Amino acid sequence: MENKPTSIKLQNFTTESGVHIPSINLSYQVFGQVLNTAPIVLVNHALTGNSQVVGENGWWNNLIGDNKTIDTNKYTILAFNVPGNGFDKTYIENYLDFT
Repeated sequence: MENKPTSIKLQNFTTESGVHIPSINLSYQVFGQVLNTAPIVLVNHALTGNSQVVGENGWWNNLIGDNKTIDTNKYTILAFNVPGNGFDKTYIENYLDFT
């Protein structure tokens, strides 16, 4: 069930504080059913977490998986990384731009 993050690039992103970022990497992982084939459960992690919610290093293995509360046999699990958290090997140069 392990997989590597997939990423998309957001272009011309402006933060709530008004900082313009020309391009930002947003990475995510998908677990369970293939996208667009089942209901999607979106999992947001804590600041120190990552998108690896299931599998060998999954931090929510007790809740998400085959025949568990969030059943990967029934749902598509979508988990994004906080931009720049480093799980996908990308970092944000100035985190204060996002505060």
